[in-house]
Amino acid sequence: MCPSVGSVKRWPGFRECDAFFSAMRLAGLVVAMLGVSAPVALAQMGDGPRAYQLLPKDTRAISQFYIGTRGNLAPSEGSVIQGANIDVDLGLTQFSQTFGLNGNQAGVLAFIPYGRASGSLGLGGATVSGSDNGLGDLTLGFVYGFLNAPNLSREAYVKHDPGLTMSALARLTLPTGSYSANRNLNLGGNRWVLELGLPVSYYLGRSFLDPSLMTFEIQPKVTIFGDNTDAIGATQVLSQDAIYSVEAHVTRNFGQAFWASLDAFYAYGGETQNDGVAANNRQRSLSLGVTGNLTLSEAMSIKLTYGEVVSGNAAGADGRAVRAQFLYLF
Repeated sequence: MCPSVGSVKRWPGFRECDAFFSAMRLAGLVVAMLGVSAPVALAQMGDGPRAYQLLPKDTRAISQFYIGTRGNLAPSEGSVIQGANIDVDLGLTQFSQTFGLNGNQAGVLAFIPYGRASGSLGLGGATVSGSDNGLGDLTLGFVYGFLNAPNLSREAYVKHDPGLTMSALARLTLPTGSYSANRNLNLGGNRWVLELGLPVSYYLGRSFLDPSLMTFEIQPKVTIFGDNTDAIGATQVLSQDAIYSVEAHVTRNFGQAFWASLDAFYAYGGETQNDGVAANNRQRSLSLGVTGNLTLSEAMSIKLTYGEVVSGNAAGADGRAVRAQFLYLF
């Protein structure tokens, strides 16, 4: 058994445990099976690369994010305001824990965003503006690896040949954030949101220790929205159709401390209804991006992502987004 991170690494079995720490470095210290992305960033970046990579069993992590977007995306999940210029700056704190379930690896997470959003929209000869600050909506998540996702000890993790893995993802966003029907812009969405996904990854390498490990990742997902029964303006009930999306990444290790990724995200659907009347605003957008991950120590890493919408219709997402993550394992 290896001692906890930060203790003196001079004990019987040091080589085996040092191999484990090397594996953690090469894995990029990602949160195993526990991808996260604040709602406002989903339409441009998705969950991000290596979000569902295995880690040794019983791994806990705290992540601190900064997410900034510039474009027509409101902070709440799936909300696009056509023609608007919205600036969103969010912090996000997440706790996650992996555990074994039927011999496979599973995980739970909880995160909450906080920060500010401000924007404006030209209507005829006038300009409508709005802003909000405070807490966003709380999100709870669960992931279960059902194909080649064993709950490995540290020693077994070092030797594991990853190959093809598949997982089932469920996330539930609760209407707990700052919201008022009297504001033009809100951090909270005032509705329940359910996300269901199927993350699939193929690892090209001998093990997580391989310094030139490559991954090919794809994640189809559907996002289902509850009704907002206290909508802004004259609308009493705002409904929204499901959004269907697919996220893809190609990643590669460059030595023991750095890996990089090319990212793509496509979304379609999400037409809204105002008191049952269709708004004819079905969304379509394609975003491309890049990610880099730098390992600072056995317990800490930094990941940076930039994404930008490159194609879409008038009702779809537009703009650019930056996401920075600091991760600590314990």
